[in-house]
Amino acid sequence: MKLKDSILAVFLFTFLFVFLFYKQWLGINLVIFEIFFLGYLYFSKELHFTRNLTLTFSFLLATLIATIINYSLISYWIHFLVLIVFMGLVKHKKIKSVLSALGIGIESLFVNQLVFFEKLSSLKIKERKIGAIAFKYYIYIIPFIIILLFLGMYSASNPIFSDFVEKILNTIWKGILYVTENISISLIGVFLLGIFLMNFLLLKNKHLTLFKVDQKSHDSLLRINIKQKRVFKLTALKTEYKIGIFLFSALNVLLLSLNISDVIWVWMNFEWEGQTLKGFVHEGTYLLIFSILISIVLALFFFRKNINFLPNNRLLKILSYIWILQNAFLALSVLRRNLWYIDYFALAYKRIGVFIFLMVIGFGLYTVFQKIKYKKSIYYLFRVNILSLLITLTCTALINWDVVIAKYNFNHYNSSYVHIDWLGNLSNKTLPYLKKNSEFLEKVEKAQKKFYPNLDFSQDYTSYKSDINFRVKNFKTLWEQKPLLSWNYAEYKAYKKLIQN
Repeated sequence: MKLKDSILAVFLFTFLFVFLFYKQWLGINLVIFEIFFLGYLYFSKELHFTRNLTLTFSFLLATLIATIINYSLISYWIHFLVLIVFMGLVKHKKIKSVLSALGIGIESLFVNQLVFFEKLSSLKIKERKIGAIAFKYYIYIIPFIIILLFLGMYSASNPIFSDFVEKILNTIWKGILYVTENISISLIGVFLLGIFLMNFLLLKNKHLTLFKVDQKSHDSLLRINIKQKRVFKLTALKTEYKIGIFLFSALNVLLLSLNISDVIWVWMNFEWEGQTLKGFVHEGTYLLIFSILISIVLALFFFRKNINFLPNNRLLKILSYIWILQNAFLALSVLRRNLWYIDYFALAYKRIGVFIFLMVIGFGLYTVFQKIKYKKSIYYLFRVNILSLLITLTCTALINWDVVIAKYNFNHYNSSYVHIDWLGNLSNKTLPYLKKNSEFLEKVEKAQKKFYPNLDFSQDYTSYKSDINFRVKNFKTLWEQKPLLSWNYAEYKAYKKLIQN
């Protein structure tokens, strides 16, 4: 694309951005903007659908639809993350991994701002570059500062001169106030945000460092042949092997004792005695995170180079597999803890987050096993896990978690604790499921007092009903006044349900 065309595209899309998002909430305007943007990429032949780009493009469309259907903060954040990866792949067609694309996308987010100013200064007006014209006036900055300095000195030494300067400055200040009062600061802010984002989306830089690292990386380890001092190197390798045997043996014994205690305490003999179970789950989760990180570090260290090709290294591999399996069982124990937590205290964001975390961890352990068994590289480990994380997050964005939580918690009031004070703060799209009549709330209150008489949670069901009714009234008014560009399906559906009931 020619220089003038790229800068022109930045400004044209910025104007479109301002039109769609100024004084608007995020909604269908995001879908409209990205349709225009993707169409622009297609017709300018910027899209070359490699396997990675095709996969990421499908994630982009799925999360874009999720933003309008679910209208949740998490769906927006995940969508923008996928957009960064997608743009990394668009900017470098030969990128092999999503991990490298993410790095290039993040780099472009900031480096492209400098590219914009470079391109802008290279544009010509009457055969002269804008940068050269601007520099002609930059040289007046220092004299201007010196003039202000002497102006201050003279004003301080002469009261009459000071009064004269003050009148001039007051006139200038009134002019500035007039301009600021008649020009919307928020409009300028949206315009600058548009320029920032369009620079990221439309401009290019070479990304040579990350691209070269990506191209040199391989999934499989290569054996390094050592021609000099082979005896000493081999001896060091065998010593490292023996250390690995000792370390994995000791760690397996320690983890086995922990897993046995989990079998006894968590799986077979768990009894709820009125405690909140928060620490019960979180302690296990933190331990799991720590253990998994150690597992990955140890696998990366001991199976990083030629120890993979050492004859008779089977024992170290077996001990490593046992260590991985024990960590997998530890993950299952955390899953069991979380299920106990949900049985007694219903759903919440962190409890759902534990499920998502365990899915990522489970696949991560599998890839560590693959690395050891098939002599894979660190690059492979990070490449497939970042892709797995992207897939998991995309699936997460497709679910309207607030509605799931509201429905589940009230449907299980006979068996789980319903924290109505917390539920009352869920987003507006859950209001049809939070709005309950007095008869139902009385049933909930009786069931809660019966099953959870000793919990120190003061809950006012009358205030809850009043607060929800107040929120419903405000939401209806806000939705009816909401601009068309800010439309989203989740709140539209909630509004329709509320006016029908």
